[in-house]
Amino acid sequence: MSKLLEKLIAKVRKLPDDEQDLVAGRLMAHFDEVPSDADRVSIEEAREAYENGDFAVLAKWKHDMGIGDN
Repeated sequence: MSKLLEKLIAKVRKLPDDEQDLVAGRLMAHFDEVPSDADRVSIEEAREAYENGDFAVLAKWKHDMGIGDN
């Protein structure tokens, strides 16, 4: 564990339980927002496809697939 994280945990342990829960909830929310390794790969592949012009906007894709042309 990093020294910085150890310092943080020591400070959090001194807080009342309800404030510890608040800190824990915020930290957990942060991890829920962090993309997984698979997500990062997909994002990078999408960026490369966009830069190469290998993409279609949703409206065109729907039109080409015959979806949503009502």
